[in-house]
Amino acid sequence: MTPNPNGEPDNAASDKIFKEKAAATWSDGQWKEMGGGGTVWDSIIYDPKTDLVLVGTGNGSPWNHRLRSGGKGDNLFLTSIVALKPDTGEYVWHYQTVPSESWDYTSVRTRSCRPIPSTWSHHRSISPRPWPQPATPARAIASHARTATSVTALAASIFQKCRAHR
Repeated sequence: MTPNPNGEPDNAASDKIFKEKAAATWSDGQWKEMGGGGTVWDSIIYDPKTDLVLVGTGNGSPWNHRLRSGGKGDNLFLTSIVALKPDTGEYVWHYQTVPSESWDYTSVRTRSCRPIPSTWSHHRSISPRPWPQPATPARAIASHARTATSVTALAASIFQKCRAHR
């Protein structure tokens, strides 16, 4: 999940958020030739309570921040958890686990959404799932996601499959 190297829109749901937040966190560097990384794989879940698709993104490419982006910027949305609207792929929120990632870390470990009980309100948590894990529709969808070329198309595909498994 990286900006277009030419700074142009891709006509995808991500265009707006890349223009507003992510593009400014990328500087000139080898990411423009190598793609930048941030691949979405394995950690893709649908939370029916919030009606969000949550994706985990991989490390940067090249992994060294100085080579990738001149050592400048956080390089959104590398090593992040990103929440998307399932019908449109539109950005809702993100949490970047390792800004300016240079250690070949990822945020793609399989996760689950869980309620956090409290006396004043109900909150939800995204937690890593322990290994081994049972086969789930989201796990099967994750293998399909490795070949997806668009986060928007991926979110729509996941949403349809998750709704079919309710």
